[in-house]
Amino acid sequence: MGCAQSTEGVSPAVSLAQTYERLALDGWTDEDLTAFIGAVSAQGKLPEYDQILAAAKHPSLPEEDHTGAAFFDALAWYTDKTVIRRLDGQLTLADVDAAVDLWARQYADAATQGGDATGRRQKWKLLQKLKLIEREIKGRAAAGQGSFYPYSPHELNQVDASKPWNEANTIDTAEEFEARVIAGSYAQPVLVKYGLPYCAHCLLLEHLGSVPAAAEKYSGKVDVVKLWWDPHDPAKADITAVARAQGVTSSPFFMVYSAGKVVAQGYAFPDENGDGLEDLLAGVV
Repeated sequence: MGCAQSTEGVSPAVSLAQTYERLALDGWTDEDLTAFIGAVSAQGKLPEYDQILAAAKHPSLPEEDHTGAAFFDALAWYTDKTVIRRLDGQLTLADVDAAVDLWARQYADAATQGGDATGRRQKWKLLQKLKLIEREIKGRAAAGQGSFYPYSPHELNQVDASKPWNEANTIDTAEEFEARVIAGSYAQPVLVKYGLPYCAHCLLLEHLGSVPAAAEKYSGKVDVVKLWWDPHDPAKADITAVARAQGVTSSPFFMVYSAGKVVAQGYAFPDENGDGLEDLLAGVV
């Protein structure tokens, strides 16, 4: 999703209040809200933080309706691990409300203070996903299954290296890196996702299948691989040295290689459809 702030749907200055009310009823998008903030600022005013916060708590649902146990399992685990920190295998409606409040405030801070656009859009996508799991929990409650979503904290707290895509596309040695990434980038650009096995967001991308989805989306244009590094694991000392030699200090971090050199790099948060890498790959594909 791009970061253009279109003013489509934002009325002239005299009707900003009506515009806000209409968009609040329809459900906000990130583009709507950033455009609204821009329209308010164009009047020489500061957007009201409480208005932006309220809008962030009521996002429109994604156009593609994400469903399925794998999606909800990953989201429940990630929300519990990063916000609630109970990890008891049950995400409740109260937990979802707490996460919505936290991430909406982080979104509002970024939107009103001119923060990093990538981080802002990441929070928006998380808010949309929380609304989906909220609906799922309410459906379970109505069916007499309990007002929570169950998940397995142990299974989701690790990487499944045995998955066919992972086995074929994970860089484990310096030799593989040299052949698949450096040498391979002369044939076509190579996108490397550097991840830490104890990084919650890295694991969320893993369980959502974001990187394989990106590989499918850019098939024939970009070769996509993963590299898991871990400064605390002696068994990964060699591959960690590779990551550090590339300048990687935290994760999830993405680098694009072409003709043996890094041509783009940065943090990115692709979703389960592989969307979210557009800015990073601009000018590459």
